[in-house]
Amino acid sequence: MADIKLAYGTDTNTAITLAGLAHGAARESRYILNSVDLFADAQLSLVLALSNNSIGLDKSIYVYFYAGTAGNYTIPATGTDAALTFVTGSNNLYGPAVISVETCSITLKQTFPSVAAFFGGVLPKEWGFVVYNMCSCAIASGGHSYRGTYFTAA
Repeated sequence: MADIKLAYGTDTNTAITLAGLAHGAARESRYILNSVDLFADAQLSLVLALSNNSIGLDKSIYVYFYAGTAGNYTIPATGTDAALTFVTGSNNLYGPAVISVETCSITLKQTFPSVAAFFGGVLPKEWGFVVYNMCSCAIASGGHSYRGTYFTAA
């Protein structure tokens, strides 16, 4: 009888333009299609270089997640690499995950070990993420990747 073990896919970048994301601004990633790989879960990694500025009161960068299919995504997401405006009373995004920021002029590295956890334990067919900057420091540059996880018989 074979053992079932957790396996990892390769790191994959997705389209999201984080360079220049100002305080109070949000940006969504292009959707990530999971209907071919059929990953059980995914790990999301972000590397955010912050500009030199005074830290604000909130001291946080928020990461939200969205899901959907064929262009019908969680409000207010559109599934494209684009600026996103939060709609008061109609924001149905999943999350947030919070990245604490204590000072500017640093590079933050954050990995979220389970994207599926934000969706009740099931990774959707199409999903994406939103970065909402509320730390008073602009994001000078940003790196991002996800790695799918799956089960294999060994």
